[in-house]
Amino acid sequence: MRRLPTSPAPRPVVSHRSAWRLVGGILTVAWLAPGAGCDTAAIAPSTQALEPGAPAPPAHRLSPTRALRRMTLALLDREPSPEQYRALLDAPDDAARDALLAASADDALRSSAFEDVMIRYGHEVLRTTRYDQGAHEGSWSGDASIWMRACGESTLHAGALGVFNDGYPGMGDETGLCDDPAARTDAVEPWWAPGTSVTTIGRAGSGVREHDGTDCGRVEVSPYGVRFPDRPETPFCSCGPNLIHCAPIHVAPGLGDGRNLDLDGSLEWQRRQVFEEPARLFAHIVVNDRPLSDLVLGDYTVVTRDLQHMYVRLARQNSVNRALDDDPWWREVTDGAAWREVRFSQMFPTLLDDRHYAHDPRATTEPPRGVPSAGVMTTLGQLAAFPRERVRAARWLEILGCRNFVPPPADVEFPPYRRDPGTEGVCAHCHQLIDPVAIHFKRFGWDGTNAQLYVGGIGDHRWDALCETCDPRSRWQSAYVHDTWMTPVSEADLAEHPDARFIDFLPEGRRLFGQTSDGTIGPLGFGRMLVESGEFDRCAVRRLSERFAGRALEPGRDDARIDALVARFVAAGRVVRPFLRGLLGDDSFREGF
Repeated sequence: MRRLPTSPAPRPVVSHRSAWRLVGGILTVAWLAPGAGCDTAAIAPSTQALEPGAPAPPAHRLSPTRALRRMTLALLDREPSPEQYRALLDAPDDAARDALLAASADDALRSSAFEDVMIRYGHEVLRTTRYDQGAHEGSWSGDASIWMRACGESTLHAGALGVFNDGYPGMGDETGLCDDPAARTDAVEPWWAPGTSVTTIGRAGSGVREHDGTDCGRVEVSPYGVRFPDRPETPFCSCGPNLIHCAPIHVAPGLGDGRNLDLDGSLEWQRRQVFEEPARLFAHIVVNDRPLSDLVLGDYTVVTRDLQHMYVRLARQNSVNRALDDDPWWREVTDGAAWREVRFSQMFPTLLDDRHYAHDPRATTEPPRGVPSAGVMTTLGQLAAFPRERVRAARWLEILGCRNFVPPPADVEFPPYRRDPGTEGVCAHCHQLIDPVAIHFKRFGWDGTNAQLYVGGIGDHRWDALCETCDPRSRWQSAYVHDTWMTPVSEADLAEHPDARFIDFLPEGRRLFGQTSDGTIGPLGFGRMLVESGEFDRCAVRRLSERFAGRALEPGRDDARIDALVARFVAAGRVVRPFLRGLLGDDSFREGF
């Protein structure tokens, strides 16, 4: 290696140029004579190795300390400790050093710090955005709960919880009850504090659930807040059994009343938790050695107590889920802030456990029992992040299938666009793939302004029961056009069965990734074809290799490597930690530059 002189001679009029090289991890520089370039004899040994037919230069094998650093940065996002470096340097031989590296990898993969890395990586990959985007700043209506506030300390009924002006204009104000000696009070065990009792004032604890056909569990939501379905002049609704229709206000220091304000708030805030859920489900699958395919095929997610209540309340906005009012799920929660695994069907009965549920709305007027849950694709955060069926399809194809959507070549001609972007016009370049996926997400309607989730064709969300001029029906009317790729239903079928527009499986004769549908409806039907085709596995190993081995694998260029990693991944049951352990042990991981 040529060294730079400690005191370089004065530079000549014609400037020297320098060639920088990375040798053994050390950046060095060699001075070139005036007029020399990168094709001169000054660096001939490097160029000779690249001549046609010449052998490739030997890869530099990382030293044990550099291998430890690379591995620790990959798994834990931090440097190794001085003690780890010292142990490697003091090891008597290569076998001992390799054993220390292997033990360090195993310890890292079992650590809580690795779980934190998986949560951050989950956020990066799944691209969840903020929830309740249409709400006014500072308001929170996403929980579909009536807010309860406590009487002031100086009042007669200090601390009693009541429904005091829910934040909805014209709701009325019952705070006068706090100093009324004749006001009704009740002792109630609340869902948010099992085994305890709170005092309620006014109608909150009366237990009234229904009056003259009005279901008190189905609240009215707006960007300004949530209110009971009764009216200020004739209030009768209560907070239901164990106050399940309501939630206590969380006061944020310095921010006043407001249950949750934004994503950068505390993890104790529900609005932040719904954003966290998809990434934490990803991490939960990884650190518990579940198949990564559970991300799209699983019937479970992870929730806190408040987030589970949010699922319950959104499900309860459809009267078919009325039985949730009497489900004491909250008594089983010992730590309200802890993230724990729960099946979707326990919180949102319309999200079914059945892994092969089929229903053809063209053949019957009977509604389906529900839609099968499908891992991260049926979490509230992701349904809100990708609020329309075609957007969901495109994003999941990018995230789970590693597909990129780019404009078509200029010389490609398409049939004129008339009514179907899946087959006509330049849009067909992407929509011929997007629309066969979008069909699986059609039942999930999102009212972004009011943060409400609809499951089309079921109970209160059947076509004829929905408001004609309101979201989501008004948008569905224009988006679900008969005899198109996304809505393969005739105009006659729609006239006879309006709910047939919600067809959410790939019909006979259509293929996706070379696969035909087995009839499973909803996002799970898409997930099954994605996994069975191998597209999920190929995308997963590409992403994991890029993140943890430091190299992006490209189809065409790296097909052999991708195929080998897919075979290893599938053979290991699609469990991520053993797969990563194998990546770290590959010779390629120890190669330098």
